[in-house]
Amino acid sequence: MQASLRRTWQRLQHLTTRFGLSANTEVTQQPLLRREDLLVLYQRVQALLASERLAPEVIQRQQGEQRSIYRGSGLDYEESRAYQPGDEFRFMNWRVTARTGVMHMKVFREERRPGVVVLLDRRAAMRFGTRMRLKVTQAVRCAAVAGFMAQVRQASFTAFWLDTQLHGLDPVTQEEGMFHVLHSLAEPCPPVFTPVHELHLSQALHRLNTMLTPGSRVILISDFRDLDSSCRGELLHLAARHDVQAVQITDAAELNLPSAGELYLRDFVRRDTTRVDSQDAVLRENYRRKFSECMQSIKHTFQVAGIHHVAVDTQTDQVEREMLLAWR
Repeated sequence: MQASLRRTWQRLQHLTTRFGLSANTEVTQQPLLRREDLLVLYQRVQALLASERLAPEVIQRQQGEQRSIYRGSGLDYEESRAYQPGDEFRFMNWRVTARTGVMHMKVFREERRPGVVVLLDRRAAMRFGTRMRLKVTQAVRCAAVAGFMAQVRQASFTAFWLDTQLHGLDPVTQEEGMFHVLHSLAEPCPPVFTPVHELHLSQALHRLNTMLTPGSRVILISDFRDLDSSCRGELLHLAARHDVQAVQITDAAELNLPSAGELYLRDFVRRDTTRVDSQDAVLRENYRRKFSECMQSIKHTFQVAGIHHVAVDTQTDQVEREMLLAWR
């Protein structure tokens, strides 16, 4: 992504006209989602998955109720092999042993519990929205749906979130633990103009690569504004060891600059303000074209890494359907 294009996009995050959202104290002290909101999403996920039967093979080393690529002492007989010292005689295949005269053991397809890991972007650029809700709120809704899908499928759920540093909580499987994690993700965000040093996406990806055991389903939720060349190696490494999906959160004003007269756009990196005439048709067309190029660059980066990419707009209400596409 070119630096000039990135700055153009970043400036849009800080519209200070009626299309922007003020960062007053009362608003920033409110959680992004209430428990009632989470319960509604939970019910919708359950209803959506009632007719879905998605049970991919997993390699997460935690016993559960889904078919794994590991062989062990599960319920499904796989094959027989020659006896090795230390094998348990209760798994002896007496029929093959009697036929061949050589002791053979039964090998089973072992059941494992798949692990679902979400990385949620809560940085300043995500605290923007011109329709329905902030991007960070939509991101939390997507993360909640991923958590509920994991619970319905009896998978463990681990959440990390990114702001000034990378935060994380221990894996959960029970309902109360799930809601505790989601309440942490939905905690109030600080005002968007609060001067802080934020962690780069590549740094967060690197830390994930060092922490996660192979075989997880990893879901990245962000606007990916700083997805650059430093992220590519980390994405390739992540995708080589995990099943990775990318959920990009967008807003209508990012795709098409609104015609709202004089706008004051603030760059949250350089802390400067630029005045633009949004009624200028040429300016709006140039912006639309550049943002389209930006989106294509993001899609291409994920495509090269073998990562499925889906875009979710802040106006989308039924995020569970979009997340089901990402899940597949």
